[in-house]
Amino acid sequence: MGGGKKSSSSLPTVSIGTGGLYGSGTAGGSNTFNPTDFQKGLVQTSQNGINKYLEQLINPSYDSEVFKAGTKQRNRLANQSFENNLMNPLSSRGLTRGSNVNAMGNSFATTLANLENDAMANEDARVQSVLSSLLNTYQMPYNMMSGLQQNALGLLNAQMQQQAQNQSSKDGLLGSLVGAVGSGVGGYLSRK
Repeated sequence: MGGGKKSSSSLPTVSIGTGGLYGSGTAGGSNTFNPTDFQKGLVQTSQNGINKYLEQLINPSYDSEVFKAGTKQRNRLANQSFENNLMNPLSSRGLTRGSNVNAMGNSFATTLANLENDAMANEDARVQSVLSSLLNTYQMPYNMMSGLQQNALGLLNAQMQQQAQNQSSKDGLLGSLVGAVGSGVGGYLSRK
């Protein structure tokens, strides 16, 4: 058996651009995407933040400036309130003896611990929210690329359909011409 060459059809490639806004790309025989500098920076910044906040979510250290400032403010206000609203009035009346003071101190400590637990839960929710936002931001250039690819594929399909219609029209025209010539020759020959 002979080893003839098999013809391989390849898809044409269509390029699409956005005037520098969202990058450029090709689709069809070659699929590429050329992001803008902004998109590259967006991905890099998102990746750095994702790593940081993912680590914070997995192993919380509660060392963010937001959390530290909240804890400092909460402790200052709680201590000020305890002194001004409980200890100073009781002390001025000579009522700071024994178990009452211990009970008030324990209640204050419990309240402060509950506030700290709530603050930690709020910090965890804040970290999770930031991480979610970063992941959404990281996804944006991919969505832009996908949109460009879909647009390029749409253009490619339209071009291929047009080419197929043009070829079909040419084939039909050629067939009609050959048929007409054949009929003419056949009619001519049958008369003789």
